Amino acid sequence: MADGEMEWNEGVFETILNLPVVTNRVDTVAAGVMGTAKATAPVDTGDYERRIEMREKQAKHRKVKMVTATDPKSLYIEARTGNMARAARSARA
Repeated sequence: MADGEMEWNEGVFETILNLPVVTNRVDTVAAGVMGTAKATAPVDTGDYERRIEMREKQAKHRKVKMVTATDPKSLYIEARTGNMARAARSARA
C-alpha cells in the first residue's frame, strides 16, 4: 500500500452493525420516527396516516429500517407539510 492508503476490513463493520445492541437501537429509532410521523400527520380521510409504515431492507453489511408513506398522495402531503422530514429530524439516536 502507498502512504496514506488504508484497507478496510469490511467483516468488522458487518459484525459491529449486526450486533443486537445496534439493531435494537435502529429498531427503536425507526419506531419512534414512525410514531411521530403518524401522530403529526395531517388528517383528512386518514389514509395518509394509516399508510405510514416501517420496512426493512437488506443493505450490503446490515439490515436497514425505512419509514415510508405509501398513500398515493404522500408526495403531495410531504411537499406541503414536511411531516416525514420533521419526524426523521426529531429522532434521537
